[in-house]
This record gives sequence, structure tokens and C-alpha cells, in this order.
Amino acid sequence: MSIVGQPERATQERIILMLRTELGYRYLGDWADRPDNSNIEEGLLTTWLTERGYTGPQISVALHKLRTEADNHSRTLYGNNGNHERRPDIVLYVNGIAIGILELKNSRVSIGDGIRQCLSNQTPMFHAWFFSTVQLILAGNDSEGLQYGAIGTPEKYFLKWKEDEADNSRFKLDKYLLRMCRKDRLIELLHDFVLFDGGVKKLARAHQYFGVKAAQAHVQEKKGGIIWHTQGSGKSIVMVLLAKWILENNPNARVAIITDGQADRARVHGGGRSHQAHQ
Repeated sequence: MSIVGQPERATQERIILMLRTELGYRYLGDWADRPDNSNIEEGLLTTWLTERGYTGPQISVALHKLRTEADNHSRTLYGNNGNHERRPDIVLYVNGIAIGILELKNSRVSIGDGIRQCLSNQTPMFHAWFFSTVQLILAGNDSEGLQYGAIGTPEKYFLKWKEDEADNSRFKLDKYLLRMCRKDRLIELLHDFVLFDGGVKKLARAHQYFGVKAAQAHVQEKKGGIIWHTQGSGKSIVMVLLAKWILENNPNARVAIITDGQADRARVHGGGRSHQAHQ
């Protein structure tokens, strides 16, 4: 195992190797000095669409619509690059679209520094425009592990992923990146576990993710079940995510939310199946 306190560059190279060899990502190279870096690499996306049988005109329309949405000047998360340049440590692209930013620090530098750097990178002074497609922002080091958030998430609301806590065979940074950035789970997190709430973009915490996943399995087997929550554990978000998934996967489902001011209960029904949450 690498020695704690190694330079940030060594940590970056280790994480890149792990993403390539253990998770099957393709390394696009060191783009620190590459001109015209973009959150939408049209060449990569065009190649992917072509391999799947889309025609030239279809691809042109798709790229135009994507670029129009990503470059919408009227939205708050947009700004000119200005005269300042920064480069994220690692960018995760899915079919040419930047969906993840990873800021790494050495073990002597707080994860908070990485989070604050990510937040300042989202301002117009630097490259807010790059974040118009980014769904997941991660910061980590070898001693503290990994924290994550969405665009605009304040530092105090960045989350910690917890899974297999007894496994100390490697750095927590590596362990949690392997779990969160596994290709199937990464897409699942972006598709099923993102919530827009009153103008704030929120991501699920680890226990919310596993709670919803367990409930999904019961729904698929047409079984009922109960999810017990502690106070402040985020039961409302769990119920919204679960209800959203039920409706997307069963067009005939009906969802009823029943609240009780005394017990603070929420009951979700989906096509005859029920899931109940208690504080």
C-alpha cells in the first residue's frame, strides 16, 4: 500500500490506474495543457452514437440540442472562462459528456480545501460553464476518504459514502471511489438518486441509497415492507426517490402519501404493494 502523505500527483496517478484497471474506464490522457477542453467532447459522443447506428443527421440534431442546453446563458450556472485557468484533477466522461469532477489532495491537506476549490471553480470567474453537465462532484484524500455533492452544494452539506466499513484493506478514498464510480452504480446514482428540491439539487446519502434499493427488490417481488427511519435520516427524500422509481417502472402504479402529524408517518403504495416509513 502506498505511504500516507504522498504527493497529490502520486495520488492522482494511483486513482487513474485504479479507474482504468479495476473499473474499466478508458484513460483519455493528461489534458492539463490541452486547448479547448470542453464538458462535451463532441468527437467522443459522435463516435459512440455512430457505433450504435444513429445517422449523421440524427447525431447533428442531438449534438445541437445538447450544446444548446449546456450553453444556455440565461441560467445561473454559466459564466465565461475569463482570464483565469484551472484544471480539475480528474474528469469522468460518459460517452463524451463530463458528468463527474474529482479533486484530490494529499493526506496533509483537508478534504475541505478540495471542496472549496470545486465551489470556486463553479463561479463565472473561473469555469462555471464546464459544470453545466456535471452531476457528481467528489473530493478526497488518503487520510479522510471521500466526500461528494452536486453542483452548488455548500461545503457543510457534502456527504460521506459509507459501505463495508470493516474493510480496511486499502485507503478509504480508493474503496469508496470503487463503489461509487462502478459504471453501473454511477449511472444508477445519476438516474435514480438525484432530487431537485426548491431550487436545490440533492444527492442520496449511502443509507438512503441502500434503503431504496432494498425496497425496490421488494416491489419487484410484489412484496410489502417497512423502512424504519431515525429522526433526521431523510425519510422524505427516500419516499420521493422510491415513489419516483415505482412510477417509472410500473405505469399502472398508484402512489398515496399519508402523513400523521403525531407519528410523522409516510406510506407509499405502488400497484397494491406498500412500503411504510416511520420516524
